[in-house]
Amino acid sequence: MAWRRRGVAYLDTVDWDLDIWVQPDRTWAWKDEDLFVERLAHPHAYWVDDEPRVRRAGDAVVALVEAGVFPFDGTWCDFRPDTGWPQIPTGLPDGWQTRPHVRRHPACELSAEPAR
Repeated sequence: MAWRRRGVAYLDTVDWDLDIWVQPDRTWAWKDEDLFVERLAHPHAYWVDDEPRVRRAGDAVVALVEAGVFPFDGTWCDFRPDTGWPQIPTGLPDGWQTRPHVRRHPACELSAEPAR
């Protein structure tokens, strides 16, 4: 879910923990697969609730790697930013760790009275 604050765009993401290492020659390997499997054994304490979905997403990336399509086609292996571009900030903006307040529709508020 994307959100914006004071002219800065942010993006909330969920890390599914199963990563792929891709080398310049397009050889690849799963990273942290053992940790992923270990965490799946604790469904009440782990945020991934759809292992097949995670595996399908990983397989889709592997297919791109093996097909050699962008960004795995080698076109950016020697990329260097234009020296005229602004420097990358070395710090984070004030308030980066605080998510902005989300106003809820009144119908979504919890009632103070118990349900009957």
